[in-house]
Amino acid sequence: MWTDAGEDDPVFSNDEFDRLAAVAEVLTEYYPHAKQAILSLEVYSKKRSQRAVYELRDTLDHISIALAKTTSPAEARRHIAECHTHLRRAAIEPFEWLAEHKFLEIERLAVRGRWIYKILLMQPPEGYEVVSELEKIAGKIVEGRVAKGTAASVQLMREACKMATECLEKLKPKQFHERLFHVALCVGGVVLGIPITILLEHLWTHFFG
Repeated sequence: MWTDAGEDDPVFSNDEFDRLAAVAEVLTEYYPHAKQAILSLEVYSKKRSQRAVYELRDTLDHISIALAKTTSPAEARRHIAECHTHLRRAAIEPFEWLAEHKFLEIERLAVRGRWIYKILLMQPPEGYEVVSELEKIAGKIVEGRVAKGTAASVQLMREACKMATECLEKLKPKQFHERLFHVALCVGGVVLGIPITILLEHLWTHFFG
């Protein structure tokens, strides 16, 4: 996972090093975490993150410069360190966004959406349990924000997102989705049935009345 080594050094060594190995580490050890966060965001929000695209673009720019023959070893080291920074940001932002939005969804469902459980003939969640879960999630998000710019920030935001996801799964189990689907289907059938009935009566009157 992320480390902070080298990123805060004011001067990078100008001794030559294995640049390809350093780039391979960026792509195999750091990029997968950013990719997972970005894909999770796209699946949940059904839209692409422009910020993540910018961070990935900047990462490729730094890799390109680091591998150029005209780039000194010290500058190459600096650009490799910048890759770590951009990929860390690309991972943090989606996890933070997901954690915050799921936090709000939990709050809406538990506080203002209790009537939904009554319609579905299900036991609503215990308020104190939800409040406790929300406090833990909020605390983890705050920890992640405080730690931004450090190696721990990605893991903290990932944990906040995981906690929010697990809480939502408790509030909306499989039975919740199944009953909600059937209610929506019944309501949709009634709503669509009215204009269809009127149309059929009109046609009957027109042709046979």
